[in-house]
Amino acid sequence: MKKVKASKILCMVMCVLSLAALTVPKAEAIIPVTENQIMPLWDNTSGILPQLNFCEDVGYADASVTGYTGCSHIEATVTVYRKSVFSWVEVDSWTDEVYGDIITISEQFDATQGTKYKLVVEASVTLNGVVEDVEKEITKTYQ
Repeated sequence: MKKVKASKILCMVMCVLSLAALTVPKAEAIIPVTENQIMPLWDNTSGILPQLNFCEDVGYADASVTGYTGCSHIEATVTVYRKSVFSWVEVDSWTDEVYGDIITISEQFDATQGTKYKLVVEASVTLNGVVEDVEKEITKTYQ
């Protein structure tokens, strides 16, 4: 009887220790990173999501910038460029600001099929009185 009781106790202790060994990763740690991709390390900014889409000769430039909780101000500029033979030429640019922790800018522009476009998002994100400048860009060809 004592052997059975001791083995049950030992089994319970092992189960508890096994569960204690499992740790739940922080949300930032489970973001997938592909090979050769560099993830930015921002202090005030939790993410920038630029999107560039096309339909019937209209380009759609969308971007959101999200600050960490407590972020008091975000000012963002979205600029669209088209690729010319030798350089990038500015198509249009829009700026907005918000006193809060998320900003979204959605605009349209004239697009030409077969042309490569670049969308650049630049933002200043304020948290606890500290301003952080961030930037992200994407490119896409209008097929």
